[in-house]
Amino acid sequence: MGSGDRIRQVKDRFRQGEEQEISSHVEEEVFRVGPYRITRQGESYVLYEDSRKIGEYKELVIDNGNRALLDMGRGMILEVRASGYRPLYSIDRAYLHGLLCANGSARKEVGRYRVQLHNGSDAYQEFIRVIREIFGVKISTRYRGDKGKGHYTEFTVYGRDILEDLLKYGAEIGRRNWRPPIEYLDEKGKCAWLQGYFDGDGGVSSYQKRRHTYATIYAKSVNVKGLMMVRDMLEELGIKAKLYGPLRSRGEFGESLEYELRINSIDSIMKFYEKIGFRSPSKARKLRDIIERMRRERFEQ
Repeated sequence: MGSGDRIRQVKDRFRQGEEQEISSHVEEEVFRVGPYRITRQGESYVLYEDSRKIGEYKELVIDNGNRALLDMGRGMILEVRASGYRPLYSIDRAYLHGLLCANGSARKEVGRYRVQLHNGSDAYQEFIRVIREIFGVKISTRYRGDKGKGHYTEFTVYGRDILEDLLKYGAEIGRRNWRPPIEYLDEKGKCAWLQGYFDGDGGVSSYQKRRHTYATIYAKSVNVKGLMMVRDMLEELGIKAKLYGPLRSRGEFGESLEYELRINSIDSIMKFYEKIGFRSPSKARKLRDIIERMRRERFEQ
């Protein structure tokens, strides 16, 4: 073999290497709506507005062909529509925020950054699971029996980055000033947030009257503005709720005036069961039993 043949072989191999390298960076368009397009490049998805690059993401879900959902990490999703794009809470993150608004706190104290769930429900298992999946951190557990607060269990996560991340997207968490981050919730997110909130501060009760079952789904809080927002969210889902109060109450934080939101009508209770429900095992079981009794009674009529 002459030297010319060897040179041609080297050049051919070099060109093949170039082609492989170029092909591995080729962008394949996978979604387009309005001025936005998403391409796949290797293992990443790249979002553009016209020719301007907005960002890279690891996962993509195309929903009904008219919107794309890009994974931002830590339970946040970027929704892309023809009208624009916005960050949204994932289902689990929305649930977590609702649960913390009902029965938790997120604050800085004496140089420590902590997120806590003050357990009043067996939904603490979901708190532990979601925190681990979203943030991948350990949770400390402490049984408390302070005077004036009664006996309860605290589940605590420490970390400045976690606290700041939870509060980053319009998310106020506190016993008296919590609010739903409505601007970061789509319909599924609203249902998940409500599920978390009712898992923490809510419940369900029932009674019999003239061989018929009647029930109430309720939530209690000292934050009347927050409960009014919850009522509005429920009404958007076709669930009617009525606000009562102020009512004098004694609980974990001593005596206080609180308000109660109640869902009483059978149709609204059915819709709550179908659209929201509980993750708390005991509350979910109780509501399911009530719904089954109501359906049997309706069928027997």
